[in-house]
Amino acid sequence: MSITSIRIASLIVALTSIFLITGCRFGRGSLHLSEAEEQLRLKRYDDAITSYRAHIDHRLGVEDRPSWENPYFYLMLIVDIEVNRDNIVGARAALAEAEAKGVDSTLIADRWRSLARWYELHGENREAFELLQAHRHLDTLLFDAALDRLAKQIVKEEETALSAEKGDKGPKAGKLPPDNHP
Repeated sequence: MSITSIRIASLIVALTSIFLITGCRFGRGSLHLSEAEEQLRLKRYDDAITSYRAHIDHRLGVEDRPSWENPYFYLMLIVDIEVNRDNIVGARAALAEAEAKGVDSTLIADRWRSLARWYELHGENREAFELLQAHRHLDTLLFDAALDRLAKQIVKEEETALSAEKGDKGPKAGKLPPDNHP
């Protein structure tokens, strides 16, 4: 099970617990949520996204919705789905929408870091670095740690490429370069 799948499952459990504890009743909206969860379980990602969006729309229309509830939270689950299926364009779009709709900045920062990690795992360190720089304001401490790690990796890649370009393979094991012999 991937980290993203675990994150999605954890969010679903957390949401279900919150709604059971608070006694929040969704009526028809819960049908959309249940459908989204079922589609996700079946790996029917497009259908899951459609159901999550229907649930968001339903919750937005509920007049006595609790003041603490931001239905756009479900965009975080859509981001996770999109990352899990390597649709980074879709993930970025859903994340930008969530940010614009006031989803908690801690959740937003976590997903930007998740996207940066995706880029890093796919060998796109510069893209990861630029993404983190653009959203650093959300969590300077955690973003700076990731930026530092990425900067070191980028420098190492550049040095390796430069050495390869020059044909420099570096000193042989156990031998000093000629200018360092006693």
